[in-house]
Amino acid sequence: AKEIATLDIISGGRLTITVGVGGRTMDYEAVGAQFKGRFQRMDEQIATMKRVWALETIVEGADPVGPGLASPPKILAGVMGPKSTARVSQWADGVFAWSGNGERNEIEHIITMADAAWADAGRSTKPYRLGGCWYTLADDGQQKLYDYVYKYLEFAGPEVAKMMAESVNRSSEDALNEALDNLEAAGCEEIMLSPVTAELAEVDRLAGVIARR
Repeated sequence: AKEIATLDIISGGRLTITVGVGGRTMDYEAVGAQFKGRFQRMDEQIATMKRVWALETIVEGADPVGPGLASPPKILAGVMGPKSTARVSQWADGVFAWSGNGERNEIEHIITMADAAWADAGRSTKPYRLGGCWYTLADDGQQKLYDYVYKYLEFAGPEVAKMMAESVNRSSEDALNEALDNLEAAGCEEIMLSPVTAELAEVDRLAGVIARR
């Protein structure tokens, strides 16, 4: 909460944070956290962060932690199913709608669920919509895209990893533009593209794609 508040102040209130629980047990093991109970724990952690930013006392008898924020940063939540969407509708400002290949129908499905959950929760506004997908513009990109997705999802078993790795193809300018068109048409207000390599070509070539749109 302190780090987020500091970043928000330094950025002049431009910070947005996105949270989610994920499904890879090794990510939890890496930081010594329990996989079980992760949904409830995230609800509680978000509530605590909001109390810190409001300068409420977290520990009885102690001073507030701070820094305080008059306008806390926007909190988006990565969701995929109806249960998680209903949970985050109680405290999130919007959703991160993810489709590995930037498919319009997958993004629209998440946004439709979010709109319904926000309405059921009695929210006066619709959720902010951030969309995202994997991409690469590096040389030999399709193979690198396949390898990355396979390795990332290998925890789910070789069949699932292979199926998902074969389903992604955003490895050229035309393919990436199609994904961007899909996300825009689905109703995303903002897009976060996740490169599958750390090559500088990803940034340079993506800048060219955006400049030509």
